[in-house]
Amino acid sequence: MAIERRFIKGASIRAVKGDKPGIAGIGVVYDQVYDNGWFKEVVKPGACARVLSESQDVRCLFNHDVNQVLGRTKSGTLRLQDSSEGFGFDCDTDPATSIGADVRSMIERGDVDGCSFSFNVRKDTWSDEFDENGRYVSSTRSIEDIDMFDVGPVTFPAYTQTSVGARSAWPDGVPAERRSHIEQLRAAPIRSKRDEGCECNCEPCDAGRCEDCDNPDCSDENCRCEGSRCRSLLLRARAHIHAA
Repeated sequence: MAIERRFIKGASIRAVKGDKPGIAGIGVVYDQVYDNGWFKEVVKPGACARVLSESQDVRCLFNHDVNQVLGRTKSGTLRLQDSSEGFGFDCDTDPATSIGADVRSMIERGDVDGCSFSFNVRKDTWSDEFDENGRYVSSTRSIEDIDMFDVGPVTFPAYTQTSVGARSAWPDGVPAERRSHIEQLRAAPIRSKRDEGCECNCEPCDAGRCEDCDNPDCSDENCRCEGSRCRSLLLRARAHIHAA
């Protein structure tokens, strides 16, 4: 079982005042696409449904540190809520503990303003995207069902393209089988239009860029050169002559 962590940009956290001081926030943001350089990823609404239905024992930790416990669902000091926006939490912090008082104070001051969660994926779906010329563009992982272990505030919440390995999508990096698949797609040759029946011998068509066709005499109906001005004008002229 691979335990994964996400430092989600767009997650939010705030200090809660009142008889029960604490912290609250959105730890999992739904339908937000993140690109870690290897693939895109999105957590789908409903991915956290079993966390609630099974009353999973989730901790609220500071920076995922098991020695920095702020609350726990089993004890009732951590409560979880699911919504269309994302998966939220509400944690009662204990002002009698240094960690409880310190973290709440740091959040109230704005020194800490991000969230993260750790989880195990029970179900995900992968899809590959290609452009109109058959070039590989990217892969997308849709996370549809998870088990959650902890959620809480973090010092560095960024999960962006510029972060090193996106803080590592997996503890040991991208899984070998997925990395191999993506590397093969990146290295795959561009699909030639000749494989689709195009017989135009211009250089762009031969390179798989029929939209840039520069052959004014191209009349191959299988050649997808409609984006080329010369071909468009030529076909119109021929159609006019034929009609006359």
